Amino acid sequence: KGQEGETLLWLRSGVASALSQIVDTLIFISVAFYGVFPIGELLLGQMLAKVVLSVILVPPLIYAFVALGRRLDSKS
Repeated sequence: KGQEGETLLWLRSGVASALSQIVDTLIFISVAFYGVFPIGELLLGQMLAKVVLSVILVPPLIYAFVALGRRLDSKS
């Protein structure tokens, strides 16, 4: 049986990261560039790139940091 909170950690971390990137992009691009030029394509491109990177990179990094934390915890 896994550790507490480990159930579907990869899915939870990926979804949370993707959603936060979408919200961040919507807020930042809208505030920074609204009225300066059309932002539709910029929003779409930024969201797509950030979500893909979040889904690919964040779950392995979460597992790596959890493993590091457990290793450091066991040494103390």
